Amino acid sequence: MAVHVEFRTLSAENVDAFNSLRLSPDQYHAMAYPPMATWYGFFQPPSTHFNRIFWDTCLDKPVGMVQISLNTNGEGEHFIERFLIDERYQRKGYGRACINLIFAAVRNDLPGLKKGIKLS
Repeated sequence: MAVHVEFRTLSAENVDAFNSLRLSPDQYHAMAYPPMATWYGFFQPPSTHFNRIFWDTCLDKPVGMVQISLNTNGEGEHFIERFLIDERYQRKGYGRACINLIFAAVRNDLPGLKKGIKLS
């Protein structure tokens, strides 16, 4: 099955679908309830955070999310704070497709990147 994902921003039109994202029970030790863990970042100034929902364009549903803290102090490194693929879409190629979207954004869209991106 081919995976077709794109970035979308959180909006009134997709907030309910976003709130349906979930992890498997054994993954919650590493991250708080996904929607609650991301609300803070989604309402931070765009100059400090890059927050996106991974949206499957064929299913017309969210399959995950990413939150990247932008380093604005001139060091040229950004930090992936949160990366999530919904438990219903894990092991189906979405993780790889979403990582590729992140790499494209890092190369083309994120300001001030000089050194690279860090993972937690």
